Amino acid sequence: MIRWVVQNNLSSESGDFSKIKEACDKLKVKCEGVAIIPFSKDLPEFTKDASENIYYGATTFINNLQKEFNPEGVFFDPKEFSMQNYINIWGDKMLSSEAKITTFDKFSKEDHPDDSLWFIRPDADDKSFEGNVWDFNKIKVWKDNLQKYDNVNLDGDTLILVSPPYNIRKEWRNYVVDGKVVTASKYRENFKLKKCADDIPPEMIQFVEDRCKEYTPHDIFAMDIALCGDEHEYYIIECGCMNSVGLYACDVDKLVEAISEYVTEKQHEKVVHYCYCDMHLEKSGVTIDMLDDLYCGLVGGVLCNFGHGRTPEYMEGIGPSSEERHSLERYEMMFMELTCIVKNEYSLEEFKKDFPKKEWKSILKEYEKYIKKRTENPEETLVSLRMALREKMELRRKLDKKYKNEKFQ
Repeated sequence: MIRWVVQNNLSSESGDFSKIKEACDKLKVKCEGVAIIPFSKDLPEFTKDASENIYYGATTFINNLQKEFNPEGVFFDPKEFSMQNYINIWGDKMLSSEAKITTFDKFSKEDHPDDSLWFIRPDADDKSFEGNVWDFNKIKVWKDNLQKYDNVNLDGDTLILVSPPYNIRKEWRNYVVDGKVVTASKYRENFKLKKCADDIPPEMIQFVEDRCKEYTPHDIFAMDIALCGDEHEYYIIECGCMNSVGLYACDVDKLVEAISEYVTEKQHEKVVHYCYCDMHLEKSGVTIDMLDDLYCGLVGGVLCNFGHGRTPEYMEGIGPSSEERHSLERYEMMFMELTCIVKNEYSLEEFKKDFPKKEWKSILKEYEKYIKKRTENPEETLVSLRMALREKMELRRKLDKKYKNEKFQ
């Protein structure tokens, strides 16, 4: 299950909340509106449960979410979303390939005519200020004001991109999910805002998808493209975090559907991976000591003397009550901890390489049978697991002994 959590007090002109809400309603996907206090670090109240939340709103909201608990429904990594990173990877496919990354302090000390024009923007995708063309004198004055007014988001050491102005004819925003352009919008022509969904050249879309084959900062993001002067070449302007980019004239229905399907698919991958790991605890680095420690801590107060067909003896007066010791919830907590150990050792990516999607259905069916058996008799499952771990331990000892004997012969 998924849910969209969308800021509902964005500018009235954009209507982004209404568009996303309508798209969610058509898909029968939950959508929850939240009001954000401008420039506040406080997060609003919103639902957090088993559903995967997908977030959309102003940059402040998204940044605060990531700093607070870095949810998977925020499609952003500051290391990937930077102009320096794009230039390093895409080179001359970037409009700003010959620009330099510097700081306000360093650039303001350079020797340039006061009336010379420069395009400046943040290196990071943090919207700390809007990219613009200014004369050199204005840049110096602005830099001095940063120190004067103690700006919390900017200072003299803030990394910026600086270049001569570009003669851009048209600009488009492409909304990318898993390497494919789902929808696109023209948003500027001859330096004037012009939101349009009609003028979308196929070759521009192809350019974007070709670049995505080379690299993407995230599976879900936006890429802005420029067509300059009399040239017929396309260039990357920048990439943006999908959670906070403007929607312009894109097809919001298509965008919400594509992102929702992608996140749902990722959820399914995690579920199948978890089920497999939960069924194969004995194949991991889980040891008898780990199992016994978790049993003592979660099921509670036992003398660890498991053996074939035997049950543990309890130490009275510590740990949970006798009723709780036999509760399925206590056992499930223990199995969950063990499964997390396996998941950390056997990554989702490794699992996907070993087991193609066509095998996932059978894994889930096998898991249903396993859980039914474990639910009916968790103690029997536990004793069987301990025996399997002991056999693995004995086998490892034999192999180690054999290796040492061969080594010293």
